[in-house]
Order: sequence, then structure tokens, then C-alpha cells
Amino acid sequence: MLKKTLKLEKAAPYMKIRFNLLDSPQMADMMSEGGCMAVGTVWIILSYLSRCENFIGNYNDDTFRNLATRAHKRASFIKHIIDAYGLFDINGKHFESKIDVFSNRTQQKLNNTDDCINKNAQCARDVTSSINHLTSKDNYSTSSTSNNENAEVEDESFSHCVEEIFSRPDYQKSCVKGMELDMRNEDIRRWAADWFVNYCKLKGKMPADEQNIKAYFSNLMQPGFRTRAQFDRFVKEQMRDREVVETSRRLDNDGFSYETLENGHRYGQFHELIEDGAPKQEVPNTFYSWIHHDYIRPEDVDVEAEREARRKSKNSRK
Repeated sequence: MLKKTLKLEKAAPYMKIRFNLLDSPQMADMMSEGGCMAVGTVWIILSYLSRCENFIGNYNDDTFRNLATRAHKRASFIKHIIDAYGLFDINGKHFESKIDVFSNRTQQKLNNTDDCINKNAQCARDVTSSINHLTSKDNYSTSSTSNNENAEVEDESFSHCVEEIFSRPDYQKSCVKGMELDMRNEDIRRWAADWFVNYCKLKGKMPADEQNIKAYFSNLMQPGFRTRAQFDRFVKEQMRDREVVETSRRLDNDGFSYETLENGHRYGQFHELIEDGAPKQEVPNTFYSWIHHDYIRPEDVDVEAEREARRKSKNSRK
């Protein structure tokens, strides 16, 4: 029985994995955003394509749902893996893999640098008028910093394009459905634009056209991704800082200037940190207590107990 099983396995079709597969630009981008979860999803998609005629699968909601069930992910996540990284060719209602993994296919597409360059050139030809100064994705990652004026123009143009896309009502609705992100909220929309532009600058990856901007942002914002968690923390920080600023402004208007504001945080007269929502410091020469959530006399302060109370309060908000 064992010998028969081995013979069957040897004769069965298989998928090839090249040693440098994960070093390709497309796979590297996907791994940096989705990690092992995204890589595993790719193999599930490839397994599906291996059972399709000519390795060409159906590009529709039924396929996304079936693959999502196997991967224990959302259908939108499957679709974004197929769309976002250039790992698959999409042709209307069908799609196929660019990765040379099937045993009877010999053309290696994924690691073909010329294909990457040609794809970026095509993206550049489709660039919209609002981001005419942007270059291709590869040029952004390798461009020299010697021409600061051109870089500033490109940054400003890219920021303007992102803001324009995010302001469209139809795109805002799609974000609610596909990313569980309420871009109809003006604050969320503004913070999302700021975070996304800064993230692209930091990574040196500024998508060259509207389609790639949408695809890249959508991938970053997928629930469960590390980048989505980073953005959610950024939003919480912005909300907290805004509350601190408003509280400080209200205290100043009311004539209470016993506390100060530094880098978005409130500090008392003794430079002790004051928590959000704390009452106004109406009595001078008092110390804010994280234990009592009020101001007490300096001689009544238990430094170690206060430090522990502040630490627990911070941990509870995470």
C-alpha cells in the first residue's frame, strides 16, 4: 500500500517554488504588509488555479467566497490579494497566475524584471492630470534627493490626488464596505489622507496613478493587517490630542492657567502628567493624582503609588 501511494504522489502534478521567489518585488511588498497570512492565501489561490482548465480561474464573487472559506478570511481579502500586488493577470471575468509554479509551465513571469518595468511604464501612461509630476513606483524608490524642489512638487501633487480621491462619495461608500472604514467622517478622512501620504513617503512607494493608489490604500487598511492597527492607533492619538487641545483652550478661556500643554499633553504646576478628561485645576499649588482623579496637596502624594496608577491607566487604554 505504501509503495502504491508513493507512486501516485510522484506522478501527480505539483507546484514549484523557486529559491528566490520570496525575494521578488511583488512578493516582498505583500509580505511586508500581510506577512505569512498573505503568503498562505496566495498558495490557496494557486491551488485553486491548479484545478482549473489551463490554470485560468473565474474572477467573481463566488470564487472569492469559496476561497475565503478555505482561508478563513473575508472575500474582500481574497480579492485584494489577487488585485493589489501584480501576482495575477486579470482579464475580465477570469484571472491567472504570473508565478511560474505549475509543473507544465516553464515561463517565469514573477522574477522577470523587464515585466516589472513595463508594468510601471504602463501605469505612468495612465497617470491622471492631477499627478502629472509623479514618476513610476521604481523611480520613487531610487530617485536622488538632490532636486528638493521637484520632490516637493511631487509630494504636494501626490497629497492633492489622495485628498481628491478620498473626497468622492462613491469611494467613501466603498471604503465602508470593503475596509470597514468610515471615510464619510471628515476627521477620519483627513487623518487617513495624512497617514497614507506619510506612510508612502516613509516607504518610498508613491503609487503612480489613481487605480494603484486605491489598491495600495485598500490593502493597507484591511482589518487584521499590521498597517491597519497602526492607523487605528494613529486615529486614537489624534482624537486624544484634539481633546487635550480643546480642554486647554477651554481652561485658558476660563482664566485658569495653572496647567500647561506640551506636545499635546497636559501638565500640572509640578510638571506632573494630567489624564484626559481631568477637571480644571482651580486651586494653585496642587498636584494631580491618578489615584483620586483629582488634585491633592503635594505633601499627600505617594510617588510610587501614583506611578503604578498611571501605568495601569495607560495599559487599560491600549
